[in-house]
Amino acid sequence: NPQDPESHIMIGILRRKSQNCKEVAVHFEKAIECYSIAIRMNPQNLSAYFNKGVAFLSLKRYQEAVETCDKAIRINPQDLDIYKIKEDALLILGQFQQGLECVGQMIELNPEDSVKYCLEGGLFLKLSKPHKAMESYNQATGLNPQSFHAHHLKGEILSQTGHLQQAIECYDKELQHNPQNMPSYLSKSHALQNLGEFQQVIECVDKAIEQGVTEPWLYVMKGTALNELEQFQLAIDSFNKAIEKDPQTRLAYGEKARTLCQLGQYLQALESLDREIELNLHFKRVTDSEELGNIPNETKRPQEKIEHFSEEKELHQFAKLHVDRGNILCELGWFPQAMASFDKAIELDP
Repeated sequence: NPQDPESHIMIGILRRKSQNCKEVAVHFEKAIECYSIAIRMNPQNLSAYFNKGVAFLSLKRYQEAVETCDKAIRINPQDLDIYKIKEDALLILGQFQQGLECVGQMIELNPEDSVKYCLEGGLFLKLSKPHKAMESYNQATGLNPQSFHAHHLKGEILSQTGHLQQAIECYDKELQHNPQNMPSYLSKSHALQNLGEFQQVIECVDKAIEQGVTEPWLYVMKGTALNELEQFQLAIDSFNKAIEKDPQTRLAYGEKARTLCQLGQYLQALESLDREIELNLHFKRVTDSEELGNIPNETKRPQEKIEHFSEEKELHQFAKLHVDRGNILCELGWFPQAMASFDKAIELDP
């Protein structure tokens, strides 16, 4: 029935969900046309606006998705699903303050939903307001003590602000719910390492491995702890395990090099450190290409990191690698090559 707006909505949904065409974007464009026809027939049709917003989001036409949602909100400011589409689009656009206002409206409509406070906390972090984020996460865990994702994010804030023991308690609450959660094991291990509790770091990593979590970075953390406990060969074994899991694990090579130096194995240390430098240069080239737009880099939902890896910090770490290289070359008696490494470090970070 061409006069029935619901028919056009149904056709649009079928086009949007079609999996039989290589040109998926064509289906979304056709779906948007169907939703637009339905809206012209009935400008109050919320279903048409919602589906049109979803289609715009899928096509990465984020501003149009926001504008479509705003039209729907003017018709019915009580529809939570519309706000969610709008919040997703605003987040991808990097409009975090507007996203925060959108989530605030969602909370007003349903103040008992702990998930919305987690969304609010993530946006506060994006706006560099960790204390406000903590209030949101506390609200989430107050409403739902089983909101373990909020416990993890509280742990991240506490860890970044130096409250390491409290952070560990939050990670433990997350792991009680999800014993295979790799980020919590990694964050807990890092907090324990900062407390100097190296044996507990090893126990934490071993617990993760028992649960089937085999993330390479966990083996790096374990190797670093073993190194601090002067169990050098076990540390090297752990770094090798990380490299075996993922040969691109940059830090494993550098930490292995430092442990090899402890054993006086400077040639092997130099080889391992050079591999880290090579991987860092590759990583920087890829990152630079992404920033220039040469490599597609679709924005994803944030993982609520508090600090971002700044270019200044990056250069400082690159420079430190060349200082370490120079020191190894000095131990080998290769002084001209050592001078070149130190010069490179000064060039990177005067």
